[in-house]
Amino acid sequence: MILYDALTIRPVTDRQLDSLQNFLEGARAMTRAVLSALSLLFIASAIGGAAEIATNGTGGGVWSDPATWRGKVVPGPRTTSSS
Repeated sequence: MILYDALTIRPVTDRQLDSLQNFLEGARAMTRAVLSALSLLFIASAIGGAAEIATNGTGGGVWSDPATWRGKVVPGPRTTSSS
């Protein structure tokens, strides 16, 4: 089977085929590396996600007072808070 260059309508050389194959192998390797890195970031964010603590709903209070928060727990540095 002979492959032809679409622009010049000439047969494609072995060197061109090798170059294309090397390019595609590199693109596949890069895709795998990027997907692996994104997967690791997703897993790390899911594992190390912040806990959410809500206020008691009575209209506020002193931040450091456990009575201000549901569950009587003051938010820590890795906690998100909501009212």
